This record gives sequence, structure tokens and C-alpha cells, in this order.
Amino acid sequence: MTIQDVIAAEGPRAPAVDQWQRRFNTGMVMVVQHSAKPSSELIERTNGIRKQWMEYFSITTGRRASMTANPDGATY
Repeated sequence: MTIQDVIAAEGPRAPAVDQWQRRFNTGMVMVVQHSAKPSSELIERTNGIRKQWMEYFSITTGRRASMTANPDGATY
């Protein structure tokens, strides 16, 4: 099977490679008991996951796309 076979079966890529989304944003959710605030340890661990997620996404896309998980404006 070749890429030409895939294009023949599925049609051209949409959106075209020069028009695809390259910047993404995701959220992180910390779950705590009702009325409780997240501990500093939970916040620190979540931030570690957030940073690793952004780096992982960049690497797996060949650095052609980026991911943010911006905690600014977070409510606790």
C-alpha cells in the first residue's frame, strides 16, 4: 500500500498540511473532596504532569505543533 493508494481511497488531506492547526491548549483537572482545596503536593504533581505533557506532545509531533496547558486563571 502506498500513500497514493490512501489518497485515492480517502481523498486529499483536509485541511491541507499548510493550513492545519499547530497550536493546541488543554486543561488539567484536579479532583478533590467537596469544598476541599488541592494540597500543594497535588498542585506540584499536576504541574509536573502538565510540563511533561507539553514536552511529550512537541516531541511526538516532530516539533511541528505545540501544546499549552496554562494554569493562569485556574480556580481552586
